[in-house]
Amino acid sequence: MTRIASEHAGSYRRTMELTYDILHAVEPKSSLAGVVRPFTAGLIVLNVIAVMLESVQSIEASFGRELHLFDMVSVAIFSIEYLLRLWSSPVGRPELPPLLARLRYAFSFFGMVDLLAVAPFYLHTLFVTDLRVVRGLRLLRLERLLLLGRYSKGLRMLGRAVSRTRSELYASFAVIAMMLLISSTVVYYLEHEAQPDKFANIPESLWWGVITLTSVGYGDVYPTTAVGRLFGGIIALLGLGLAALPSGLIASGFVAEFKEEKEALEDPEGHVRCPACGHAFKVDESVAIAAPAAGVPAPATATAAATAPATAATP
Repeated sequence: MTRIASEHAGSYRRTMELTYDILHAVEPKSSLAGVVRPFTAGLIVLNVIAVMLESVQSIEASFGRELHLFDMVSVAIFSIEYLLRLWSSPVGRPELPPLLARLRYAFSFFGMVDLLAVAPFYLHTLFVTDLRVVRGLRLLRLERLLLLGRYSKGLRMLGRAVSRTRSELYASFAVIAMMLLISSTVVYYLEHEAQPDKFANIPESLWWGVITLTSVGYGDVYPTTAVGRLFGGIIALLGLGLAALPSGLIASGFVAEFKEEKEALEDPEGHVRCPACGHAFKVDESVAIAAPAAGVPAPATATAAATAPATAATP
C-alpha cells in the first residue's frame, strides 16, 4: 500500500514538473513545448484579429455567432492553461509551500495577465448586462496580446531592460512632467489675452505643452504673439531631447541585458559555450581553438598549432 502511494506521488510530481517545463520554463526540455507554445501564441494572435473584426458592423452581423463561439473556445483553452500554470507553479518555487507558491504566481504580473485574459468573458456571462460595460469588457480582451511576452526572448529582455532602468525612467518622467507644467503655465500667461479661447486656463494649455514637448505639433493650438512664439520655439527644441530621454535609457538597458547574456555564455577559464550545441570554445587573441567533444576531430588550425612544437623539436 505504501509502495502504491509512493508511486502515485512520484507520478504526480513528474506530471507537475512536465507541465511546468512546457508552460513556465524559459528553456523547456520537453518537445511538447514546441507544439503547445506556438499553438498558444497563434491563438492569442487570432483572438486579437477577432476583436478587431467584431468592430466591423458588416462582419459582426454576418459572423457574430461564429466569432462568439471562437471566443468561448479560446476562453476555455486559456482557462485550462491558467489552471495548469497555477497548479504547476510550486515547481519553480521549491523553497515555498505549494499554496504560497501558487499565490505568488497568481499575484505576479503574468499571473494577473492570465486571469484578465479570461475574466471579461465570465464577468459578462455571469454578472454584467449593461451594454456599455459589455463593450468595455470586450476591449479588455486585447490584453491577451500581453501573453505573447512570455514566448518572446526579445520581449523578455526588453522587460528586464525597463526594470533595470526604472529609477532613471522615473526621474526622466518627473523632469518631463515638471517641464510640461512650467511651459503650459508660462504660455498661458503669454497667450491668454491674445487667444482667450485657445489658452483659457492652465489645464487647457497643457494640451499645447504636450504636443510641443513631443514635437507632434498638430497646429490646432499655437502661440501668435512674438514672445509666445519665441518661447514656443525654445520649448520645441528642449522637447527634442526630453522626449528621447526615456527611449535612450531603455536602449542602454537593452544593450546591457544583451551584453550580460552574452557574457553568461563564457566560463571563468575563458571558454565560450555555444548555446545551440553546447561545445566549448577557447577564446584566444590570435585564433579561437575549439575544445572538441569525444569523437569529434579537432580543427585544422588547432592540430597544426599542437604539432608545430613537436615538429620543430625533431632533429
